[in-house]
Amino acid sequence: MSHKFFEVFAQLKLNDNDRVYLEETMIDRLVSSSHRDRLQIYLSSNHIIGKSVIYTLEKEIERQMFETAACKVKVIEKFNLSEGYSARTVFGEYKDSIFAEASKLNPAWSDLLKHADFDFSQGDNNLTLILEDRFIARDMAEDILDYMDHVFNGRCALGCGIKADYKKKEVRKSVIHANERMLEEIRKISDAAALAGKDEFVNTGEGAALKGEEALEQYAKSGQDRQAGKAVAGQKSDGAQEDKSKSEKKAPVEKKADKTASQSGNYKKFDVKKGDFPRRNYGVKQSSNPDVIFGNDFTDGPMKICDIDGDIGVVTIRGQVVGYEERDT
Repeated sequence: MSHKFFEVFAQLKLNDNDRVYLEETMIDRLVSSSHRDRLQIYLSSNHIIGKSVIYTLEKEIERQMFETAACKVKVIEKFNLSEGYSARTVFGEYKDSIFAEASKLNPAWSDLLKHADFDFSQGDNNLTLILEDRFIARDMAEDILDYMDHVFNGRCALGCGIKADYKKKEVRKSVIHANERMLEEIRKISDAAALAGKDEFVNTGEGAALKGEEALEQYAKSGQDRQAGKAVAGQKSDGAQEDKSKSEKKAPVEKKADKTASQSGNYKKFDVKKGDFPRRNYGVKQSSNPDVIFGNDFTDGPMKICDIDGDIGVVTIRGQVVGYEERDT
């Protein structure tokens, strides 16, 4: 048997704006866990209640009713809407709540939905969700459609048909700025190598506006040329040292009879002068994989984030950068 919300939570204090939404709302049932650390509240309403009100309600019940006990409250709402509502009208009124809930369930969904088109051209109760054609969009499309079905058909009982489609990805300013920063990093590495007396990794002279793929190819190719040059130079150096050793005669090393040295094992003492050992030049480490911009290549395969459980050490994930921020270090 259902009861009005404030008949069950008579002592709950809410602001006037939130209280208006719940005056005629009914509580169908309450479900508590065996340990009494979780409480589910099933609500039904004849009008749409925004997610901001639902989230505030959960927090206030936890704070006011379970102040001394750790209890997680979850409100599960259902709307009994009139026939005047359709998926189109519900989306217009409930759009912000859909985005807020999607962001809480999966932050990647929020980014995809913000750049998606909600097309009702085939009917007010027929939704075509047009996502940007990206790897992450195709990978998550089925889960997003399940969520949309839950909102329009499970929560609002509209009988809405939902399908996915894809559109060409728009090049956003953030992506353009990221590409420019990548090329700038390549130029910095090239300039640093030039200052160290080495060949430039990438030819970025005046008027050379290279695309990301071209820059990476030249970057990898220059690395291979430098390795080949080092091998030839090493062979010549070894030959020169061998000829020098044959032409020069080594002066005999006299053994000095030191009483302390003889008792401790007859150690030989050599006079090593500064400059006898050549200084080695260490270049920037370069991967043979042209897709690697800087550092080492990955040796293990990528795994899904949902499969990461607890502290399993270093893992490799595959994805697409959807945003970044700069911080002073």
